[in-house]
Amino acid sequence: MKVLLAISFLCSFSLFSQEIILLDTNPKKKKQEGEPIYTIVEKQAQFQGGKEAMEKFIKENFKYPENALKYKDEGTVFIQIVVEKDGKISDAKIMQGVISDLDKEALRVVKSFPKWIPGEHKGKVVRTNYMVAVKCELPKEK
Repeated sequence: MKVLLAISFLCSFSLFSQEIILLDTNPKKKKQEGEPIYTIVEKQAQFQGGKEAMEKFIKENFKYPENALKYKDEGTVFIQIVVEKDGKISDAKIMQGVISDLDKEALRVVKSFPKWIPGEHKGKVVRTNYMVAVKCELPKEK
């Protein structure tokens, strides 16, 4: 009976320890290049001119790939970026794509963004994560 009790105690302690480890590996910020990257901030980074200006920039610079036109492919490409303390964009990566041609073009456009207004947390300018949704719609036929 004592052995069974000891084993069940060890098993429950082991499970509890694993939960703590899992929680510790999922911080709200991660370190890269010595500086933390914040996901939750008091003032989110923003495109110069706001969301409408970003949508206009994407629309003006996105060149619909011929293959996607041919097969009438559409959808939204979600790209995660890091807005650096100086407003430059880095670490752009596709989190959810549509098809390769649209994904590549959306990534190209996002990587060509001009400098942003960086995010702030506790009164300091910080590196922040930001998710950009690039909506790929076929050009309207006239």
